[in-house]
Amino acid sequence: MNAPWFPLLSLGGSRFFLASQVRSDSLTRMIELEVYACGLRDGDNVLQLQSQMDVMPRIRYKVDVRHDLVYFEIDNPAEVTQRSITKMFEAIGLEARFVGQIPPEIELGSDTIRLV
Repeated sequence: MNAPWFPLLSLGGSRFFLASQVRSDSLTRMIELEVYACGLRDGDNVLQLQSQMDVMPRIRYKVDVRHDLVYFEIDNPAEVTQRSITKMFEAIGLEARFVGQIPPEIELGSDTIRLV
């Protein structure tokens, strides 16, 4: 399937185009989330966070060590819960505090799962 091309900009004889593939099943909303974790800058906590993030698919993050903040960009919010993020920080001995309003796409999650 060829993607339709839409003219985006024309500068000095050069034309720039935007490729667009519109498929309803592939449309997802990327969300941003900010977490404060007191003590993140101490010891090797940043390296431990990096190893925890290796198992979290499709999540980009940036660490602000001066302020003990982690900024997350989550491509598919259905794959992540507040509890999974909290457990990730608890695994390295830190308490995660969400900054600002938590997007409604991020579910609370729980420690139990339904078997049937």
